[in-house]
Amino acid sequence: MVRAVLKDAIKKNGYEVIEAENGKIAYNLAIEELPDLVILDLVMPECDGFETTRKIRTDTRIKHIPILISTGSEGVHCEFNKDTETFIHGFLEKPYKTEVIIEKIKGLLGENK
Repeated sequence: MVRAVLKDAIKKNGYEVIEAENGKIAYNLAIEELPDLVILDLVMPECDGFETTRKIRTDTRIKHIPILISTGSEGVHCEFNKDTETFIHGFLEKPYKTEVIIEKIKGLLGENK
């Protein structure tokens, strides 16, 4: 449900969205598709947001891809960006505000005017 809301908001603003139902699939899709941006939920089955971030950051093929973490958990911000294996580019706070999400995406993709 949460993934569907986020997907719809992003698609309505002209972006292509590739979905993954868990962190393991997300990592594999990142390798196959080489997206411009990855948005990960902190809580995912099989491989959570922390572990998926570490896998992406240590893979030379995809470590350059910007990552946003979607979370409803307070206090998680300090867990990221301690080292290069967990570096992310920002957070999407739940409940989502479409305009904030789109501005963050535009900023990371160099589309802000």
